[in-house]
Amino acid sequence: MSAQDWVDKDFYKVLGVSKDASDKDIKKAFRKLARENHPDQHPGDAAAEARFKEVSEANSVLSNPDSRREYDEIREMVANGGFGYGSGAGQYGAGFPGAGGQYGQGGGGPFTYSYSTGGSAEHLFGQGGGYEDILGGLFGQGGGFGGRRPQGTRQGADIEGEVTIGFEEAVAGTTVSMQLVSQVPCTACGGAGITSGNPPQVCGSCGGTARVPQSRTMKVRIPAGVEDGQTIRIKGKGSTGVNGGPAGDLLVRVHVTPHRLFGRKGRDLTLDVPVTVDELILGADIEVPTLDGGRVTVRVAECTPNGRTLRVRGKGVKTKAGTGDLLVTLQVQMPSSVNDQAKQAIRDFARAMGETNPRASILGRE
Repeated sequence: MSAQDWVDKDFYKVLGVSKDASDKDIKKAFRKLARENHPDQHPGDAAAEARFKEVSEANSVLSNPDSRREYDEIREMVANGGFGYGSGAGQYGAGFPGAGGQYGQGGGGPFTYSYSTGGSAEHLFGQGGGYEDILGGLFGQGGGFGGRRPQGTRQGADIEGEVTIGFEEAVAGTTVSMQLVSQVPCTACGGAGITSGNPPQVCGSCGGTARVPQSRTMKVRIPAGVEDGQTIRIKGKGSTGVNGGPAGDLLVRVHVTPHRLFGRKGRDLTLDVPVTVDELILGADIEVPTLDGGRVTVRVAECTPNGRTLRVRGKGVKTKAGTGDLLVTLQVQMPSSVNDQAKQAIRDFARAMGETNPRASILGRE
């Protein structure tokens, strides 16, 4: 990302959000666009890869409160005419110290600028940090402001990614490959933002920012028991730090595809099991499947009501906090048709049970 990008590119428009969008809205928009344009979804599609890098670049600025604030202030300053590029020297605003020449060189050249008296030069260029990361490289290392001041170390930005895995992979754990885009020191200028020489020149590779985007593929271990929508933090796998600072983290949001039979409630697995009317009335030992491909026998007691949930200990999800259970819910399966013999047997059953009305209590009858 070049310094000029901060002036020219509308990162809010790239993500399709308003300037007053909340952090949550920005994160949601980025996740949607990253998922739609991820190279894994469009192999060999250069346009999708470029779009993926574009939204990643916008998110790297807007997801960080400090860089977002600096970006907003720079854009506002440019919109108000307070900062601009010119084609020659002498574009300093009235009352600005050192007016009359190219910054740091004293003559015309490729990087000149204007500055209005509405802002603070000390605030913009004398404190180090974010503005110098973006703008400092444009003006060399000398001149009216006493040169670019050394910056302290700063942790690299976090990187966000998303992955979709199967239900069984989420329960057992798995390893996935992810393609990531992070900011790394520019190798062309050694992370200085300028090239050696007299006079020094702004680095053409990074535009003076000292950092460039880099794509990489890495293996990520998804731990056993991860839940749908859970975010996993992997320390030190984000963008590299500034001036020797620690690297940021990698945040992986996990999506889990549903299973055709099993569901999940925390550490417990759920399973609906069809049973017959006679099994509920007379009781039965029934076999039910387990997620690992095995089977267990469950005892259904006499006169068990439809919808009753039975618990099979230790057949749920294994996590560091413990192992859950398998929750088996009995669902009566009614026959699609009944022959005359079965009908007579049911009538005989009803007579044997006596004339009772199960709705008497809700109808107010005794």
